Amino acid sequence: MAGLTHGKGFGDRHGARAHGSEDEDLGQGAVVLSRVGPANELPPRTDELLRDIRKAWENDADYRSGDIPIWVGGRGDAGLRRTVRYGDAWHPLRERVDWMRGALDRLKALADEEGRPVPGFAPRILLRLTDEPLADDVRVAGEGSIDQVMGDLDELRLLGAEAVVLDPFLGDPAETERPEPAWQALATVAAAWKNRKHQ
Repeated sequence: MAGLTHGKGFGDRHGARAHGSEDEDLGQGAVVLSRVGPANELPPRTDELLRDIRKAWENDADYRSGDIPIWVGGRGDAGLRRTVRYGDAWHPLRERVDWMRGALDRLKALADEEGRPVPGFAPRILLRLTDEPLADDVRVAGEGSIDQVMGDLDELRLLGAEAVVLDPFLGDPAETERPEPAWQALATVAAAWKNRKHQ
């Protein structure tokens, strides 16, 4: 199972994200990811798709959108190595900040092994605001009080994040029928970020 989806990249540029690795839990995205092929074909098929996309985008006559960044997800060495080989940025999904810090060190080591530049960093974090702070040892980035979430964004920026995707989906498909809480959470973070920039 592997998947490729389009989404917002840096600024107004569009990006492509590839997810899936033989060593990662596909979780909620498994339904989308399962459309490409069986799990035992995942690593070679994902690599092949990323190579084909890169090759197609090299032809300016056929594809006039310019340089489109590719964000590649993955938790283990296979996903991180795939990011080094084919990605413009590593796109981890809903992880703890301390875990991402360690994985970024591994990403740098793999880039050195491959003799390639270290890809950028563009994580997707859960956005779940709570009235009270959550214990740091049980929460992932983007989860907790507004102060905790803003602290996570600061940490991610210090780790080199060029973009951060805030994901307010909590797992219930019915949420899509009542998006107001998600919009409110996004607006709260945006206002807090803007307010910090003016201080």
